Amino acid sequence: MNTPAANGLQNADARAGVTVTNVRFAYGDRPVLEGIDVSVEPGNLLALAGPNGAGKSTLLKLIAGVLRPTRGTIEVLGADVPTLRARDRARLVAMVPQNPELPPGAKPLPERDTFRA
Repeated sequence: MNTPAANGLQNADARAGVTVTNVRFAYGDRPVLEGIDVSVEPGNLLALAGPNGAGKSTLLKLIAGVLRPTRGTIEVLGADVPTLRARDRARLVAMVPQNPELPPGAKPLPERDTFRA
């Protein structure tokens, strides 16, 4: 059985969904999110809408564990996302950004090595 607990995520609970509690995040001295609370139960969808620069992508990066909050908690299936190892986080949540960027030093695959559908 490939459940989160079987994968080393002992605190994972499939009934818990996503919970963001009192989260704060800043890029340097510039606060972006302050006192954010969100709860999404399993099976439900949530749409984030707002103007550019409102913090929508930042919130998603926090939930995915790409960024760490400066305050508050973020849990996916009851597991504390910022404290998880990258491998365990990847078992819980994935994110495909709208404008993906390669990490510094990474090179794209040559065209002959890319996949075609």
